Amino acid sequence: MPRFCGNCGKAAGDAERFCAGCGSPLPDAAEVPSPVEASGEPAVQPAEAVQQPAEAAQQPAGEFNYFEQNNQTFNDPNAGGAQPGPVPGSMPGAQPGPVPGSMPGASPAGAAAGAIKKLNPVLLIIGAAAIILAIVAIVIVSRLTRFEKIDAKDLIDVDFVGPNGYGECYAQLDVDPYFASGEYDISYEDYSITKGGEEYDKIKYSPYFAEKKSKLEEAYKKAKSGGDAKDMRDALLDTNKKTGTFSITVKPSKTSGLKNGDKVTIEVKYDEDDLKDANIKLLNTKYDVEVKGLAEAETIDAFDGFAPSFSGLDGTGECEYSSDGGKYAFVSYYMEDGKSWNLTNGDELTFSANLYAYDTYALDEKDSSKGVWFTYENKVYVWPYSGTSTTKKFKVDGLTPLEEYDPTDDIVLEYESASPFLNVSAKLKDGSAIAEDVYVSVEDGYAHKYKIGDKVKVYVSTYSSLANNGYKLKGTPNADGYYEYEIPIADNAPRYADEGIAKDIADGIADEVKNQETSMKQELQGTSYYKGVSLDSKVKKITKMEQLDSFISVNDITDYESLGWSSYVNYYNILYKVECKLDKGSATLYVVMNYKDVIKNEDGSFSMNDYVEITAYEKKEDALDSIKNLEGYTVTNVKDAKEAPAPAEEEPAPAESEAPAESEAPAETEAPAETEAPAAETDAAETEAAKDSKAA
Repeated sequence: MPRFCGNCGKAAGDAERFCAGCGSPLPDAAEVPSPVEASGEPAVQPAEAVQQPAEAAQQPAGEFNYFEQNNQTFNDPNAGGAQPGPVPGSMPGAQPGPVPGSMPGASPAGAAAGAIKKLNPVLLIIGAAAIILAIVAIVIVSRLTRFEKIDAKDLIDVDFVGPNGYGECYAQLDVDPYFASGEYDISYEDYSITKGGEEYDKIKYSPYFAEKKSKLEEAYKKAKSGGDAKDMRDALLDTNKKTGTFSITVKPSKTSGLKNGDKVTIEVKYDEDDLKDANIKLLNTKYDVEVKGLAEAETIDAFDGFAPSFSGLDGTGECEYSSDGGKYAFVSYYMEDGKSWNLTNGDELTFSANLYAYDTYALDEKDSSKGVWFTYENKVYVWPYSGTSTTKKFKVDGLTPLEEYDPTDDIVLEYESASPFLNVSAKLKDGSAIAEDVYVSVEDGYAHKYKIGDKVKVYVSTYSSLANNGYKLKGTPNADGYYEYEIPIADNAPRYADEGIAKDIADGIADEVKNQETSMKQELQGTSYYKGVSLDSKVKKITKMEQLDSFISVNDITDYESLGWSSYVNYYNILYKVECKLDKGSATLYVVMNYKDVIKNEDGSFSMNDYVEITAYEKKEDALDSIKNLEGYTVTNVKDAKEAPAPAEEEPAPAESEAPAESEAPAETEAPAETEAPAAETDAAETEAAKDSKAA
């Protein structure tokens, strides 16, 4: 009888102890079990075959045949013999007959053995697996066919707008914006209308987003009802409450700078699980779209056709232009500088071109400096400038040339008052070629603020006659049309006397001083009272008059406006010692001659205030105090001006040590007593003068 492995079902020879297929131990040939039907039930056998050999009765319980069924039914002697019965699949009442597939006349045992040969266990396993796969396939097909498969292209609206080369791509769900707002509370812009200019009533939106149920039922083939279709639409139009947008998003690979023929990739992003729950599956969620329909645009040159015109003479030229003089009706022009007169060849004037257009759109949403595009009279234009205005400079040319004239050589300064409080005016010297064609003035000329060494700013304005005579001034006029030049104040300009020129004063006013000395002598003659000093008797004779010292006193104020009405810029003081013979006795006076506002003029001469103040003192120290202690002035002894300080010991002035009074008074020989008295007085005065000189 054939042997089979109880583990894997592989056939084995009578002498094999182990399965060649899986290696499991094999039973002896006498232990081979009875055949089994294909259904897995024990085969029905005739009555004479029910009784098994004694060897089979001795088969241990629990062994399995190649069907992995327990063999106890066939081998256990206590299990009771099987009763003959109908072969499975036979008609009721049929008598037992041969096993299907057995040869005629074969015994039942032989038929069973043939059946075992025909029922290969490998084929049985494959058949069972095929049945299982078929069932799984049916389930899978059933589940798959329940989804509504939608091409993402049918849900998306892609628009290309703008000029070719600057086109923009807009991609979004193809939903009616009014329906989106009313049904889903989503503010939605339809770029087909707002950017593309299409008419609302001519636009057809995706049927998957239709408002009517009947339309939805046509679109959603898997929907069981209109309500089911609406639910599927609502799933596609799920909203993000935080952002106020639809949950499905659409992203173009490029949104600006497009030209016809470009490829733009559209990517649709969504939550796959959410759509599965609604039995929807999106297909083709990433696809390419070719850019089409972008209009050819004209790029604007803002100043195309615009140019100002210039006329007149160089230096006095004029500019004319038209605010709408360019190529484009929607561009206007304005002069930024505001200067349209007194122009010179080479000047630069700035003009602005200004765009006046409605419904302009940025060429690049991220960079406004690239400009905008718009439509005017059914034609598309590109304004390639940042903002709505741009500027350009135009150079002045074509004006009649003039000969350049430098007026600085002809400008003459005129002075009033004196340094450091000069008033300055200016004029052109006689004989100047342009004297009648210009007007000359000085900045702050009458402010009493200039001094020698300063530079004054001279303004020169021109009359039209200057250009008519073929001239223009050197330089460039300021904003007010004046030419500016700096002219230095001459070294010989009038100046108030100070320490620097103190030693020149004596020579400069020598004649004036001599006249005043003569007047002093005349006034002293015959008087007993002189300039604040009372004498014991009348002066009979001036026996001696000498200058002891001279002083220059300069006011410390540097601002002319701060000078009071009674103040003076300087004083020049001369100290005299005057010896007099009186009717009775003699007297010595110290007289201060005070000159005010001494000025050295342009020609080197000196002038001063007409009023000369003369004051007499009985004592020299009083006279010196009146000079040196003048409040608010810097006082300098003329002999010390700009010189090193005098040594501690200074010899008396020779004038004070010579010439006794007696030599000038012959009458003193007649009256010795009177002669001695003046002599003693003179010696004492000279000693006192020497002390004062050292102190000074």
